[in-house]
Amino acid sequence: MISSERKRQLKKRIRDILPYGIVAEKKRIRFMEMYDECKALGNDFQWDEECLFRQIVSVEGFGATGASAVVDLIREYDGQSVLGTVDPEGSLADPEDDAGEIDFLRLTGGLLQLEQAFDNLRTRSFYWNDAAVKQFIGLINFSTLFQKHETLRPCFFKFLDEILALRIKDAKDCPINPVMGRFYDTADIYFLKDMSLDEYRHLCRRMLNTIFNRFHNGKGTFLMLDQLFADCNGKTEEFRQYVPNLKQVIVYRDPRDVYCIAHRLDLQWMPHGCAEDFITWTKIMYGSFSPDSEEYLSLRFENLILDYDHEVGRIEQYLDLSPELHTRKRQCLNPDVSVKSVRQWTREPQLADDFRKIKEAFPHLCYEG
Repeated sequence: MISSERKRQLKKRIRDILPYGIVAEKKRIRFMEMYDECKALGNDFQWDEECLFRQIVSVEGFGATGASAVVDLIREYDGQSVLGTVDPEGSLADPEDDAGEIDFLRLTGGLLQLEQAFDNLRTRSFYWNDAAVKQFIGLINFSTLFQKHETLRPCFFKFLDEILALRIKDAKDCPINPVMGRFYDTADIYFLKDMSLDEYRHLCRRMLNTIFNRFHNGKGTFLMLDQLFADCNGKTEEFRQYVPNLKQVIVYRDPRDVYCIAHRLDLQWMPHGCAEDFITWTKIMYGSFSPDSEEYLSLRFENLILDYDHEVGRIEQYLDLSPELHTRKRQCLNPDVSVKSVRQWTREPQLADDFRKIKEAFPHLCYEG
């Protein structure tokens, strides 16, 4: 039987040798074609004005720092709703529960970037606004929620309706933003409404309430989302303009182990061939993160595994989560299994010089317990 790691490597090699167009075409959902079909049906989609969850919890990391371990932990509690990644290395959760990272706010083209068009609508050119809409459509095309949950698609379509003043269809020969057509599934030209930033954020809150409520099971008090925001640079209050009932859990990890993981999995989005580049990348990713911040709950991955009961207690206290609901202990996150993921750097002596440089750069992040 082929191991999951071997399957991953084979898929990567196949993807690397195929022409980009073939790979992109397989993934493409054709947002605008579905949008037009939905419009033709004339369905009147209604927003949910209020969120059914008392709390929306965003679990965030910095890349291979173990945020999915917290997502798996909460899967063990009765009644709670969870949308997130199933860690292929340490999780005992059902792979069918894998909803991926919830990324349509934070990534390029997401709601946070699109707001810049409304924050500066009168000073932005319509070229910029057209590009912003195309980026948003491109991001939603590849969003896990859009791909896997057909009932959510009208919600995204309605949002597009609400922000557009005009759409010129099939302008294939028009020179406006010609490069965008290479990457986004639309040859249309888009013009945004003259909407204030407050109006835009209110619209986003209604859309998010509608999306979140689709996952309410009638029992749970909060919805946990994997990487909804993923930014610890003093923007919590800004994020609450979108999700007023937001709580954030930030997971960090010994950067030497992160470097090990990047090497072993050959992570293309993380520099791992040069310690100096990795150090620069880590400084950028961590920004102004502080383990002592009162804006979020910070968790060290190593402590969660090696001091399990204490850290689980901290999580329960922060989320106001009753220990009595933890009825499936260790069925998704088992510290006895995940312990192999701690201090991986000690098993890679050939990288000793790189580890020394990383420790010198981040003594406060390196785990010495």
